[in-house]
Amino acid sequence: MSRFLLLALLVLVSLNFRLQAAAPPGPLPSQIQQWIGQLGDDDFRTRDRATRALRAAGERAEAALEAVANSEDAEVKRRALSILNKFRVGIYPDTPDSVIELINKYGSVSGSEKGPIVQSLIESGAPGIRALTKLVRAEKDALVRKDVFAAIGPSVVRSAPALIDAGRYDTVEQLLELATEGDAQAGATHLAAFHLLRGTLKSKIAEYEARAKKNPPGKAQHEVLLFLHRAAGDYAAARVSAKQAELPNLIEGLMYEQGEWKGLAMREDLAAHSRPEVNKGYRAAFARLAGDTKLRDQLLAELIERARPLAKEKQDVLLYAKALFFNGRAKEALELLATAENQPRLLFECYVAQMRYKEAFALADTVEKNNRPEAGVLRVLEARARHSLGQKEQARK
Repeated sequence: MSRFLLLALLVLVSLNFRLQAAAPPGPLPSQIQQWIGQLGDDDFRTRDRATRALRAAGERAEAALEAVANSEDAEVKRRALSILNKFRVGIYPDTPDSVIELINKYGSVSGSEKGPIVQSLIESGAPGIRALTKLVRAEKDALVRKDVFAAIGPSVVRSAPALIDAGRYDTVEQLLELATEGDAQAGATHLAAFHLLRGTLKSKIAEYEARAKKNPPGKAQHEVLLFLHRAAGDYAAARVSAKQAELPNLIEGLMYEQGEWKGLAMREDLAAHSRPEVNKGYRAAFARLAGDTKLRDQLLAELIERARPLAKEKQDVLLYAKALFFNGRAKEALELLATAENQPRLLFECYVAQMRYKEAFALADTVEKNNRPEAGVLRVLEARARHSLGQKEQARK
């Protein structure tokens, strides 16, 4: 080949590449509106061309088709729905046959059988995730939606890293948004981490704030915003979102992260710890961390006053004892357990941990004498304790 021909070929290839690169990505909005207007044209061929053009336009034409799906013109409505029926389940002109097969299979099985199909759709990449998003959002059965979302969560964890590695950020975001719809808190943590790493938290926060304003009171959006603000380090905004979402347990979580011990100690009804004995135990610990010994002692005194009569009645006081252990009041905790007599193994091991062997072994004797079901376990524990003390013969006995 001569140098001239080679040069001409290179110029043609380069020109062709530039023309392809400069080609528009699809029909313009004005073209789509023109085709929409032709769906009701008097000429059949015009209507047919417009229908085929809108179908070929795929997602770009979807919003315009939805706008006329309930048209008073029966022909326009019929043609729009004939296209939308495919689009609404994720079948577009560029959808691979393998994904179409999965979409059809999804619609033919019960809720409990959809899990593997969900995973296969996600593994199919962008077309599969696009279809899955459509299918889940169109799902009317609440129980089926629950099953599907349960399958999406683990699939996100498995699939997102490979998609990120391949640079498919839009696909990952679509998948994370879908996971967030199923489990707001679990999904939102992944979504926040994704945007934090990409440096796009600010724009995502603005997007969710706009969504919340559009859908007042916006509880679902504020629940996600809480995690986005937290990832951005804006705890004040995160707490406002937690309040808007009516999630007191997450308000307390944010206070805990910021070390607001005094505020937590003063919350009489800790949402995260609804049992009264557990509630007082945590509040006493928060008061201790805040340096408020007066409040700590008051709360623990109330706890002990409530627990002692219960222990005398041989009721379960384990949570009271745990709250006292948690706050450095082992003596009072052990007294409660000894009085209640319903946690002999725990009491035995606590005595051994404090090297109060005489009391531990006496407890084992008492339990055996009273034919308690825990007698065998305590004798094994006693053998272990005696062996550690060097009393090997007694341990074997």
